[in-house]
Amino acid sequence: PEPAPEEPPAPEPEPLPAVREPASLAGTEEAPPEPEPVAEPEPEPEPEPEPELEPVAGPEPEPEPVAGVEVSPEDFVFDAADLFEAPVEEAEAAQPIEAPTLEEPAPEKKPAAPEPPTPVAPTVDDVVAAAVADDVPKVDLDVLAVADVGKVAVLVSEILEKAVRRGSNRIHLLPYKDDFFLVFRTKGKLEKIGSAPLSMQAALVEGFKAYAKLQAVPNTLPALGRMKTRIAEKELVLTVSSVPTVSGQRLVVQLAAVKPKPRALAELGLTEAEARALQAMVERGRGMLLVCAPVAGGRSSTYYSLLDHAAQVGKTVYSLERSIDYEIPAVAQVMVNPGSPVHAASYFAAGMRQDTDVMAFDAIQDVEEVHLAIQAAGLGKLVIVTFAAGDIVSGVRRMLDMGAEPHSLAAALTLAVGQRLVRTNCPECSMEKSDSIAAKIPGAPKGLKGWAGTGCDSCGRSGFKGATGIFEVLPFTESVRSR
Repeated sequence: PEPAPEEPPAPEPEPLPAVREPASLAGTEEAPPEPEPVAEPEPEPEPEPEPELEPVAGPEPEPEPVAGVEVSPEDFVFDAADLFEAPVEEAEAAQPIEAPTLEEPAPEKKPAAPEPPTPVAPTVDDVVAAAVADDVPKVDLDVLAVADVGKVAVLVSEILEKAVRRGSNRIHLLPYKDDFFLVFRTKGKLEKIGSAPLSMQAALVEGFKAYAKLQAVPNTLPALGRMKTRIAEKELVLTVSSVPTVSGQRLVVQLAAVKPKPRALAELGLTEAEARALQAMVERGRGMLLVCAPVAGGRSSTYYSLLDHAAQVGKTVYSLERSIDYEIPAVAQVMVNPGSPVHAASYFAAGMRQDTDVMAFDAIQDVEEVHLAIQAAGLGKLVIVTFAAGDIVSGVRRMLDMGAEPHSLAAALTLAVGQRLVRTNCPECSMEKSDSIAAKIPGAPKGLKGWAGTGCDSCGRSGFKGATGIFEVLPFTESVRSR
């Protein structure tokens, strides 16, 4: 039999890198060396985190290879938790402990006392919904159910007398839904006096209109009347205004003391030079004297001072007014009734035929009235007009926007006055201020001192009492007209 073929010799394994034997084993029989356990290297200590950041545990660093030993990947242990943040306990333990500060503890702040609520004026809804207060005068409106003319007249007199004794300056008849309400305004606040069904209001409205001699004006038109009367031993000026609304007639009665006479120009706040310029304009001037001021800016006070001065120097004056604040005996004053079929321009045109030296118009409102004022100035008369505007320039611009012809308006204007009202310091509590702004005023004289009120009982703790005007006076010379 043939011998079996010899198997090829197995390849000898590659020798491992030589490992240095310990000295104690030198010269002994070779024994298969036991593999030494490979210890995993300890991870490097994590750096201490900053106090502001939470420590985040990162993956362990790779172990350094050991010389002479082949390390397989299976020897590494991978933990998925190493990719996430450290447990809460460890994170809390890693937080640095803050050293106690040596600063003294801040004193405890006492809670501030709550500020008293700001008083809010009651609205009309609040007034009509509120019950009649115990301290207000009682008025029985049930007599209106009979609608007797004599009883209504007695009721009107009773309401007026109680309003005067109460110190009220206005009386309101307010239609509201199915009722109407009698309301007094006392010291700026509305007070409910009584109420009745709306069907009974017409008799009371007619009673007030008859008292002011306005019964000829129908209820479908607005009515305005003014008269002097004596109520509760006081001389008063009574102004009645009635306006038709969708709810019914709304009537307001104003009670004011009789004013003796207007103040002089020098008392309004004008400088001596400004007062002389206005007086000379009234005495010898021609053309248009324009007074511009914002609403409630005091232009009516200046208007009446000019009329009074014109009457004192012997001028015949014809004045057309929306409301009469002062009665000047030497001046023909005409109050324009909004319910009258005669327009204000018709009254003004009629006044130019009355042989008057000075024509005056308080509160010009439309272009027709502007044209009449320009026409009167062109006839050689002095025309004093007031106009609602912030200053002289804006007043002239507004007249041009309304449709006034530029050349005619420039030729008619002779002098213009612009004014504002400012509050004055209380004389009882005013003191000199060290940080005065007087030195910053252009053209102010040297040594001008600033004063300010500190607040007292006389001024209601506001530091202010009264008001005065600040003025600008502009003559319309040829250079001004050319612009």
